[in-house]
Amino acid sequence: MIRAIITGSTGMVGEGVLHECLLSDEVEQVLVINRKPCGVKHPKLKEIIHKDFRHYPF
Repeated sequence: MIRAIITGSTGMVGEGVLHECLLSDEVEQVLVINRKPCGVKHPKLKEIIHKDFRHYPF
């Protein structure tokens, strides 16, 4: 099974990749890291909002 991490899923290409991952039976989990919410709700999807990619406090 595949676990995917996608950054920029609110853009045209990233959004397409996200939807394909969510439709695929081979993908069991998808993590998206975005500056703003992607607006998609799905049992496979976990979303992290990180507004400033120049700063990582962890």
